[in-house]
Amino acid sequence: MPVIAINRSEGAAILNDGTTAQFSNMLDICGDETDNMAEAVCAVVPLPDGMWEVVDFSQFDPVAIH
Repeated sequence: MPVIAINRSEGAAILNDGTTAQFSNMLDICGDETDNMAEAVCAVVPLPDGMWEVVDFSQFDPVAIH
């Protein structure tokens, strides 16, 4: 998995090479597209090689940023 971290407040994924990619869209629990970060359970992220990755937010632990 190239995505190693996510920043939900910025709508971005951090890839394993250190680059970031903006979420192209987010989905809620019903699979409907949403712009509401609180309702989103996953996001689609474009990868540099032209592929796409679906990122399940539950696979990432929350971390406080100071």
